[in-house]
Amino acid sequence: MAVKLTRAPVPDVWWFILPMAVWVVYTLDHLFDSIKLKGKAISARHQFHYLHAKILTIAVFCFGILTLAMSILYFQKQVILYSLALAGLVVVYFAAINILSDKWRMLIPKELVIAVVYVTGIWFVPLWFSTQTISGHLIIILLLLTLLVWSEGTIASWFEYDDDVHDGNHSFATTSGLIRGKSIIFVVLISVLIFLPGLTFLSHQPAIKYGAMLLLAIDLGLLAILLLPGYFSRNSRYRMIGESLFFIPSLMVLF
Repeated sequence: MAVKLTRAPVPDVWWFILPMAVWVVYTLDHLFDSIKLKGKAISARHQFHYLHAKILTIAVFCFGILTLAMSILYFQKQVILYSLALAGLVVVYFAAINILSDKWRMLIPKELVIAVVYVTGIWFVPLWFSTQTISGHLIIILLLLTLLVWSEGTIASWFEYDDDVHDGNHSFATTSGLIRGKSIIFVVLISVLIFLPGLTFLSHQPAIKYGAMLLLAIDLGLLAILLLPGYFSRNSRYRMIGESLFFIPSLMVLF
């Protein structure tokens, strides 16, 4: 979606660097949590990362070095500096959630930080290489996408409330509570649901219209997960399906 909406001639190597970088950050997050709990976590995901910590750490190191090397070889200096700044933000985030006391960690909006880093990491290179003016509608797409990524993370935290309380992890759900947290997520998703059709009709760019429709599909999927917890709680369907929804923007290749 990012490449299609910006019409950016991104280097082919970006398609390899992006998934590696996302996997490295995702795996590091779970490795830190699992190691901190020393195998006492009741979350199956954290148990997996703890049991395979050694091989996963080696893989993270190798892919991290490979990502950095490929970026240095194929990207401009400004892009590399920005990427390093974003990586520095990730390091600060990991340090904060693992070093600070519980009182201060509760103040870190984990799901929002992840959403901003995720969207920024994906969109920066296409925006940098784009030769066209960034429209207001494109900025709205970016903001709505960030809200959807945040919503997926907060929905997952809502389902994993008991696990996080047991493991001593802080999340949106443990901070806001189950009832209030669900209400906030619902309001955000309904707001996005109301906004996207308007963007579809107001924009004169076919690509923006198509992109808005794809985001609408993600929004409806997340609403279904939130409103049908009994079904989606089985076998962690909420996480598998919730994360899979963000492959929907790849359908922009058909446009």
